[in-house]
Amino acid sequence: EVPPFSWHGPDAGPEVVGFDMAIGQAIAQKARRPLKVEVMPSEELLPAVAAGKVDVALNRLVIPVEMIEGVHFSKPYYQARPAVVVLAGAEAPPAIEDLRDKVIGAHIGFAGVEIARTLTSGENIKTFYSGLAAVVDLMNSQVDAVILDETPANILAEQHPELEWARLDFPAERYGVGVAATNKQLVKVVNKALAEVVADGRMDQFIEQFLVRRQLPFP
Repeated sequence: EVPPFSWHGPDAGPEVVGFDMAIGQAIAQKARRPLKVEVMPSEELLPAVAAGKVDVALNRLVIPVEMIEGVHFSKPYYQARPAVVVLAGAEAPPAIEDLRDKVIGAHIGFAGVEIARTLTSGENIKTFYSGLAAVVDLMNSQVDAVILDETPANILAEQHPELEWARLDFPAERYGVGVAATNKQLVKVVNKALAEVVADGRMDQFIEQFLVRRQLPFP
């Protein structure tokens, strides 16, 4: 499970939900097939695709620079790039080192948590199950800055004029859907589904629902 991209639903039921699962449902609809989710360890996903045990793999999979034997990736459906959110009027840190020893908020499931651990001690890190919850603490002066992905950071800053954000000097990771390299037709279907999700506004809805506002059903 990699919330908010995928996790078991309320009360730890069998249903897997999340951002990636919404993408998967859109792909299944485009392919005119029911969505059946097979839960397996992350390291087994791509071998299962290559072996034909599953049709597609979704789990915050980073599109590799070099091709993986037996696997073809879709066009990217999400780009993850860390950004820092601060109160408007406060100088946004121009470099990651400016966050050293600050009280930092971070969204669980994103790179910000690991970045914060390299910058400050554990007692100075506050983790949240939604980007919105993190920036609420920022607006209440409970943290000095919040590290989020660029996309939710931008959305939250647009919604709350008391916030501003700046891109951090980290390379972007592009997430894609893994498909068996031999199934070229399915690759086309997946890419068409992703393009439609962006064009009709569903992608914006998924980002708002799962990456900005969603509070996960965990303690």
